[in-house]
Amino acid sequence: MSGSEFQGPGAGAFVRSPIKISPIVRFMFTVEREIALNPDLKTRKAYKRFLLRLSEAERRRDNLMRSFVVLDIFAMLFINGSRLQTPIFGVKISEIPIALEALTLLASVSFVFFAISFVNWQAYSAIVDQYAIRDARSHGGDPEFATASDRLSEFFIKIFRSKMNIWNYDFFETTPTARRIFFLVSAFMFAIFFSFLLMHYSAIGVSIYMSSGNMPLLAFLPYSLFVVLANIAALAFLVLLSTPMNFIQVSAAISRDQDALHEAVSDPQKPPSEPPQASEKSQRGESPGLGRKPRRPKRSVPKDYG
Repeated sequence: MSGSEFQGPGAGAFVRSPIKISPIVRFMFTVEREIALNPDLKTRKAYKRFLLRLSEAERRRDNLMRSFVVLDIFAMLFINGSRLQTPIFGVKISEIPIALEALTLLASVSFVFFAISFVNWQAYSAIVDQYAIRDARSHGGDPEFATASDRLSEFFIKIFRSKMNIWNYDFFETTPTARRIFFLVSAFMFAIFFSFLLMHYSAIGVSIYMSSGNMPLLAFLPYSLFVVLANIAALAFLVLLSTPMNFIQVSAAISRDQDALHEAVSDPQKPPSEPPQASEKSQRGESPGLGRKPRRPKRSVPKDYG
């Protein structure tokens, strides 16, 4: 893919190249560059703070998932157990006013917040993973094993994956038979999660259908609209997170101006100097990145966060 160049404000030329990646991968690449630019993010203290935030995101995700599942179960109970009676009052479930509508509304709201918490958890997980990825470059190991000592890792996925180490070569490669078995295991897990989502949406659909005859029209329209939009939005958050999209990658065409700028950002302890002046080619209206192969800035491997 060919890239185009444009002049940045006081920073020489930049190269703009089309790239197709998912939003979570875009976030991971951004985190990698932010860590390279900000010395405060390369410390063990910053790494530990991100681990704490990741633990909070995991707890929030798990709590919302539990409430989401429980509310779905109660909604299915109200749909299919109309003859059941409450143990204390002896009232049939079907006779409780707007119980099904309230459960459907709560389940939809819980699903939305669960999807948001899942996206936030993925983001914090990507930040923590970047520390292990940067550290693994020095020895060529698997960064997933490095992070496993600091947080709980889902090794079930890694064990039943055809390529265990996606960052380097495997010590034990899989045979075609093993790859077919691992594919079936992954397919079964995907089918289980898909069936759960199907159950949730079927319960929502049946609930809206049953509520259409029990609620006034002016109350049913905003209720059904909110439930439908909430469930569509929650599913969109989960699906779009890993869906490849077209982005424009902006990177510096390294010149003397950019070297000075990168050095100034990387070492904030230096006394402030005069802003970088435009190079001779820039003053003549030429791009300082043309005529030679762009060099990538050196990225040091942090060793102080453990």
